[in-house]
Amino acid sequence: MRAKLKAFGIPLLLIVLLIGALFFHQLLQVKKQPHPDWSRSMPLNYTSEERPVSFLGEEALFLASNGKITGFSLEDPMGSSKGSTLETSVTRGYPFWTDGNMVIHFKEGQIISTQKKEETVLAEEATDISTTKNTIYYWNNDRLFSLDPDDLSVTEVYRFSGDILQAYIGDTGSAIIQVRIDDGHAHLFYLT
Repeated sequence: MRAKLKAFGIPLLLIVLLIGALFFHQLLQVKKQPHPDWSRSMPLNYTSEERPVSFLGEEALFLASNGKITGFSLEDPMGSSKGSTLETSVTRGYPFWTDGNMVIHFKEGQIISTQKKEETVLAEEATDISTTKNTIYYWNNDRLFSLDPDDLSVTEVYRFSGDILQAYIGDTGSAIIQVRIDDGHAHLFYLT
């Protein structure tokens, strides 16, 4: 028995140690930075006392905090960014949409468009809003609406059997709608 262990065990142990050493060496190579000052993150020179609400638009990242919306457009892939600021306050905890000039957001049960500090009510009654760079959905209880940011036209998309809890929108405009069935259950609907 001892002869078989020496014959197979020692070479098997050496092979496992060799594979472990190669794995560890490759792990160190992957973690190695290409340059000592290189980083995977980019400083945006932005500070806020509270956690900002973010929106990723077509050409910029927008952060809303303390009554201002700050936009950062990346000019080159290695990190230089250009900032712009809109003096518009959005409701904390609710998404917003902006193109850098106009802001569409939820405020006190209404959908508001703000441009050059002028507010226009787009929808009198709304429960919540969900946005992506090309799509804006808002809802009032069980009715889902789509808002076109180009011409501010509103179309009713669908009327559900229960109240809408949340809408999760993908980049292509398709969405998953969460609809309340009762206090403990909800159904998910997929819209294309």
